[in-house]
Amino acid sequence: MGTTDLLSQIKEVRPTTTKQALYQTLRKLKKEEVVVLRSKLVSLSHIWINKMSEYFSGAQGSYGSSTEPSEDFLKLEDGEKISYTFKSPEHTDMFWGHAFGILSNRVSKSIFIYNPHEWFIVAREESEKHLFQEIVKKDKELNVLVGNRDDIDKEQGIWFSENNIQYFATVDKIFDKRNYYLNIFDDFIIEAWLDEKTTQEIDKFYKEENTLNESSKQRLISVISNKGKNKLTISRNARRSAKLKNIFKKYFLIKVEK
Repeated sequence: MGTTDLLSQIKEVRPTTTKQALYQTLRKLKKEEVVVLRSKLVSLSHIWINKMSEYFSGAQGSYGSSTEPSEDFLKLEDGEKISYTFKSPEHTDMFWGHAFGILSNRVSKSIFIYNPHEWFIVAREESEKHLFQEIVKKDKELNVLVGNRDDIDKEQGIWFSENNIQYFATVDKIFDKRNYYLNIFDDFIIEAWLDEKTTQEIDKFYKEENTLNESSKQRLISVISNKGKNKLTISRNARRSAKLKNIFKKYFLIKVEK
């Protein structure tokens, strides 16, 4: 990219960035062999790309299949649990997606999701779709149960049309708390409780909006950025996992372990 175009794009994010600051940073990156500069054109260094490719390939192996994983939650014994707290649903989902990706790599076949609303596919579209696409590529099954049946809940079903993905929105009361979310990966369980006020705002969004467009999407993104108390736990419990999977039998064609 030309340096003038690069500066223009940076200014869209950081308006106060100067031309001098850009060139100072580029000189530093050039010295580190991250970029290549020629005739006011900037390119990512092929050497750096290869280094990063090797690094991320190794990191993926460590997180996805290592016999000695570095994430604490992968070291849980049956009956153990780890809890985390976050300032917003958005920050919760950043770590949540990370844990979801790691656990989905280790699951044998089927993954189970319960969400009051599947707002992730709207407000966190890129990361959510990436996780689901990885599941499909690895020929694993994904069962998504949604605890509401508002217009957008039904409309979102279009995003789950892959052969290995089942999606169902129901008016049945599955769990007592409206802010409760559940993921099951074999005997690993992720549970989340989002901030009560934010949960009310999410419910209000789904009641008031009847279709997805850029305006409604931005409204939802704003809602999940709100600060509040959000809790996420990861546990390992084979008996409880089997019991929770039975809930999904009513809605999906699945084989549930007994």
